Formats: sequence, C-alpha cells, structure tokens
Amino acid sequence: PPPPPPPPSCEPTVPEQLRVGGGAGNYSVPYFSSGGNVFGQNGGPWKAQLAIIVVHGTLRNAHDYFCDMLALVESEPTGLPASDVLVLAPHFQQRQDNPPQGQLFWNGSKPFGDWRYGADTDDSRQSQGVPLVSSYSVLDALVVRLYNKTAFPNLAAIRVAGHSAGGQVVTRYALATGYEAPFSVSQRYVVANPSSYAYLDGRRWLYACNTTSCGLLPGVGLAMPSKAEQMACPTYNVWEYGLKGPLNPYLRASNLSHLVASVFPSRDVVYLLGDTDTCNPNLPWMKGCDSHDMATNCEAMLEGPWRLWRGRRYMAYLRLRYANTTLHHTSAEVPGVGHDHAAMFGSAQGIQALFH
Repeated sequence: PPPPPPPPSCEPTVPEQLRVGGGAGNYSVPYFSSGGNVFGQNGGPWKAQLAIIVVHGTLRNAHDYFCDMLALVESEPTGLPASDVLVLAPHFQQRQDNPPQGQLFWNGSKPFGDWRYGADTDDSRQSQGVPLVSSYSVLDALVVRLYNKTAFPNLAAIRVAGHSAGGQVVTRYALATGYEAPFSVSQRYVVANPSSYAYLDGRRWLYACNTTSCGLLPGVGLAMPSKAEQMACPTYNVWEYGLKGPLNPYLRASNLSHLVASVFPSRDVVYLLGDTDTCNPNLPWMKGCDSHDMATNCEAMLEGPWRLWRGRRYMAYLRLRYANTTLHHTSAEVPGVGHDHAAMFGSAQGIQALFH
C-alpha cells in the first residue's frame, strides 16, 4: 500500500549546519537531519543501518523533501524500523532565499553559479574571506562522514536521492565525485525525473516532431546532430549537457576521463521515471499542460521532447556507450505517476531503489 500522506511539517524545523571553509570565518550550509548534528563531537555513535540523503528540487524546499522522506521511512515500507534509518536533506540556498548571516548560498548563474551542476557558492564576497564551496563538496562531506565507522558502526547502505532538479544534482554527482564507499557499505544513487542529463560524448538520439507526435528519425538512431543543429545550438554539449568546458572548479579538479571510462559505469545508479511525466507545453498537442519548469532550451531539447523520453533515451545511450563494460545502471518506470517526488519515492519502484 502507498505510504500515508506526509504531515504538513515535521521535526526538526530548524536545520543543522555543516561547517565549511575553515579559517577564521564561521560559514555553513544548512541541512535537515533526523539524527541531529551528525558532525557533532558529542553525538553518536548512531545506530542507523541505512542513510538516505535526499536533494530538493528547483524550489529549494529542502524541509518538504525531508518531511516527505521521513514520512516514508516512518511508514516502514520494508519492515526496517524507522529508528534504523537516518534521513539527511541539504539545503542549497540562493540569494532570494535570504539566508541568515554566515550561511552560504549560490547565485544560480551559468556556468559557474548553479548548485544543480556542482558550482561553487556565490563569489561576490570572496574578497572578504567568504569561502567558495561546491554543492558536490557538500554532498561529499555528508557521504564521507557516513563512512566513519566510529560514528556509524552499523551503517550498511547509503542512498543519495533526488527528484527533478535534485535528480539533476544526483545524476551528475554520480559521475563527478571521486569518493567511493568502503567495501562494507552499499552506495546507490537514485535519480528521479531530472530535466536533463550529462552525455559523455557529442552524440544524441535524433528525432523529429510534427503537429501530433514525436518519433526517432528512422535509420539514424544515436548520432551527432547535423551541422545545422550544432550551429543553431553551439553549446549543446557543454557541461551540464555534456562534458565540454568551461567546467566549474569541482570538475576541473576531478579526473573526469578516468571517472567516465572506469568508475561511472561501475556505480550503482537507478533512474526512476514517472510514466506520465510527458508534458511539454511548447508542443502543439500539449498546450496548457504543466511541465513543472522542464527545460526546453535547445540543449535540453536535443536530449528529447519531455522527461520520460529523455530518461529512456539516456539509459539506452548508456547501454550502447558501455556495451563492452559491465554497466551497473538500471532504470524503472513508475506507472501512473508524473512529476511528484513523494509519489515517485513512495512507489514500489522507489521503495525498491531506496530500501533494498
């Protein structure tokens, strides 16, 4: 049965603070935690067997995502006691969120200011000693803390999950992070309904739409876009849609070629796709549908006309890209669900990805 509807709010309502940057300043990124301050010297050891890090969407409603995930955990869908599950939800704030003094935020600019793609925090106060911290470094800090066997002696599994813009974070973080879980810990990345993906070369699934439908170009399949398409969209393969530069500092410091060749395919990644997440209001037969801010710029449209299509094609691309390698990525479609994070994670497919 589906989990009970989440309460309008849950405890705690005040986030913990992940201290970053070092030096004389006192700067932090907030995160909600069902286990209190997991970095606290007086805390722990924690008894959690499973830790779920859930990343919010474009509304940056971290507390909503935290509460919805906590409600799912407390329904004990697999019989695992809620007390044995730790839920963490980082909050990637922007300037318009009016973060309190000392809390870092992102400015949302491209290519170097967007938290979705691993960018550093806002740099306008760097001359005043305010540190720059990548959103992926925040996830690294949480994950590495969970690896600590003194603090988490019973931990057997970590799930890094995100929906929509949070799914964009997680799919690219799974590609870019250099950290690997210890042998005793199962780590999985759960990617739900992102608006776009990072392709590993310049090829795309070429398609065309008419007034009533879209379809792959017959006899073409996966190929480089035409010269005309590339001229019309010259940035179609730059990060966040591909691996071309300019790259943000986190990516420049990573060994992307090694990660792409050997590490990314070996990581346990599950793509959850809502089978009714098929809206694009710019298409003539879909006028008026709610796409939940799906990207429709040329770079995203070269990945497909709507989210379900893009997810299916990306999974098919990975199978071809790693045809001679064991690929540990899988996908699952969630019947009857569109762009709804609680319904996606609370579905049978979501529960399988998060708890098994």
